[in-house]
Amino acid sequence: MARFGIVVPFFSNEAYLLEMLCSLENQTSVDWVCVVVDDSARDNQAKVIVASLANEKIVYIKNETNLGLAKCWNVGLEYLISKFSPSVVAVVHADDVLEANFIEASQKAHIDNPNAIAVHASVTVVDEDNKKRFSFPDFIKFHVAPYKHSRSILTSGDSGLASVLRGNFVFCPTVSFKTKFISLPLFNPQWKMAVDLELISRLLLDGQSIVGIPDFVYRYRRHRDNLTSQLTDTTARFVEEIAFYKQVSVECNEKGFKKSALVASRLTMVQLHILYRVVQKLIRFDLRSVVKLLAVLRTARQ
Repeated sequence: MARFGIVVPFFSNEAYLLEMLCSLENQTSVDWVCVVVDDSARDNQAKVIVASLANEKIVYIKNETNLGLAKCWNVGLEYLISKFSPSVVAVVHADDVLEANFIEASQKAHIDNPNAIAVHASVTVVDEDNKKRFSFPDFIKFHVAPYKHSRSILTSGDSGLASVLRGNFVFCPTVSFKTKFISLPLFNPQWKMAVDLELISRLLLDGQSIVGIPDFVYRYRRHRDNLTSQLTDTTARFVEEIAFYKQVSVECNEKGFKKSALVASRLTMVQLHILYRVVQKLIRFDLRSVVKLLAVLRTARQ
């Protein structure tokens, strides 16, 4: 398969960016090209990191103004595809790490599944120091993933979308897309936390299929400074997820995806996560946060 294109959006933390790019340089496959999209307010510090590597396959571009998550991802993809015409593209997180066979495993899965629009892989959740860490949402995702991390599985149609909405087991930065099947812009800037789930849902509603592989080829870093943690702490994450699930339930009904519509309307994963956070805050006697979380939970049940 021809060149594998990777977009690395940069928002903060140059040390993590360097670690990500070094893991890219250590890939077993050499058929790749990378675009680092600087969406930070920092003074070209990411550019210094890229220049220090002196790798012609890693290109740096900077947005004139801060675009935010989805728009930044779209800019990177548009630049990558227009300049290099890769057959497969992925958008990874600058604070994560690729295992050495990430590209090789993803390429093989695309070759083995020529009609699938996307491939996603399994992840190892790590902390700031690259040590394995426990995360309740990721624990649930691991156990509800339909392939149980022992074989690949094709996800499509109503049943496939229902399984994704039930467990949200697709880790967005592991997903790679065949460029011949996608349309740009790919990501919907309406969403922050639900941007990946919205895309996967949209693709499945449009009749596309995705393939999950059991290979643990990606280290997904959970830390206090990332956007997910910030949106979770402020409850903005849950507000958006509830809005998304209610919206996608309507869309599923309109498409005749009755099973998916029912799963989305229940908001099971979102409610469980909120309740888990409530218990955490009670243990810490953070009653103000408990009140906020319970208020959000009530909106899920309306």
